[in-house]
Amino acid sequence: MASMLKLILLRHAKSAWTQDGQSDFERRLNERGIADCKEMSGRLSKRQLRPQRIICSSATRATETASLVARELGLPAGTLVFDKRLYLAEAADLMVVLNAQSAQDTTLMLVGHNPGITAFANRLGDGYVDDMPTCCYAEISFEAKRWSDVDWAAGQLVHVDWPKNIVGQGSEN
Repeated sequence: MASMLKLILLRHAKSAWTQDGQSDFERRLNERGIADCKEMSGRLSKRQLRPQRIICSSATRATETASLVARELGLPAGTLVFDKRLYLAEAADLMVVLNAQSAQDTTLMLVGHNPGITAFANRLGDGYVDDMPTCCYAEISFEAKRWSDVDWAAGQLVHVDWPKNIVGQGSEN
């Protein structure tokens, strides 16, 4: 049997609307977004999901989301990597980034944006996520030894959870 790789796809948390002179790229998290990061970090922790590496869009709202989650999970400083290719990336762009990751990191988190992050979840796994709201995560597992071996529809959608999920249990497939 092949080794198991685990991928956590996380959409950035709720951000403020663009203000005069501010680009979309520079938008910051709002208060709800910050609270949602703390809530979802607790849920990730309960499921014992601790990524060895977090690859994150370099947009401000995504970097703030990833930084808060990493801090809340108590991850080491070198865990977080910012990659400009993830900003508004489509599913195929995300696959290029994923396939290039080191096999020594068996649990990864990608922090990105819609619609690409939802499309990526749906193309990778055996389940369907209608639309990943802000700060939603999808956990997908793969029977593979290397990230370069991961291909479309090769994963199992294990769990999906989002801040307004009242039960806080997500959805199991």
